[in-house]
Amino acid sequence: MIKPGFLRKGDTVCLVAPGRKLDRASIDTAAGILQEHGLSVRLGENLFNSAHSYLSGSDAERLADLQHALD
Repeated sequence: MIKPGFLRKGDTVCLVAPGRKLDRASIDTAAGILQEHGLSVRLGENLFNSAHSYLSGSDAERLADLQHALD
């Protein structure tokens, strides 16, 4: 198993919602905390997609966001 190192100031994290969509206030709070720790924050393309009921995009869109974050 590959174990990545700890995050360091200047590293980039990507916020995605593969399970369900989240409200903007929750995302803003999370992003703010991460930025306070010196991290750069990117948001998934479909994070606020509301076209699919309680999900943040179709299966393919959520998978694409997750894959992009992992890449």
